[in-house]
Amino acid sequence: MPEPLSLDDVKEALRLDLSDTSEDGYLDALCSAARAAVEGMTGLLLVPIAGMELIFDDFGNADSGLRLPAWPVRLVSDVTYLDTNGEGQVLTAGDDWRLVAKKPARLLPAAGTCWPQVLGGPGSVIVTLNAGYATATEVSPALKQAMHLLIGNWYRNREADVIGATALELPNGVERLVAPHRMWWV
Repeated sequence: MPEPLSLDDVKEALRLDLSDTSEDGYLDALCSAARAAVEGMTGLLLVPIAGMELIFDDFGNADSGLRLPAWPVRLVSDVTYLDTNGEGQVLTAGDDWRLVAKKPARLLPAAGTCWPQVLGGPGSVIVTLNAGYATATEVSPALKQAMHLLIGNWYRNREADVIGATALELPNGVERLVAPHRMWWV
C-alpha cells in the first residue's frame, strides 16, 4: 500500500540527500509508524484497506445505526449475522440495509424495515468493507505535516531516553494538527 508520504518527501523534509539510499529501510519504517500513530490519534484510515472485517455483538440501535469505526468508508460488500438459532445469514444492500457514508459512517436498516434478531455476543454481526483514503492526495496536508513532525523527531532521537533534554511524548504541534480530524465516539 502506498504511504501518504513518499520516501522522497521524507528525505526532503529531513534535508537528506535523495540519492543516498543507506537509510531507506529505516525511513520507510518511520513513515509506516507515523501513519499508524496518526491513524490511532484520529480514527482515520490514511491508506486503502480492502476486505476489512468489523465484528459486532449486535446491530445496536436501529435509530442511530451501527456505527462503523472506520473512515472513510468506500464500500460495504457484505453484512452477515448469526440468527437466533446460530445460523449464518446474509443481508442484502438496499433491501435490508443502507449505508450512511457521512462521518462517522453508519449502517441503518433499509427504509420501512428493522434489524433482524441476532444471537448476540461476539461475532454475531460481521460487516466487510473497503475503507481508507484511495490516494495520498486525499490525505489532509495537516495530517501529512503531523507525520513529518513525528518522523523528524524519531529520526533525530532514535533512543527512548534523551540525556540532558526534556523528553516530550509528541513533538510540538502534532496534537493541534490532528485534533480537527479526530473521530469522536460516544
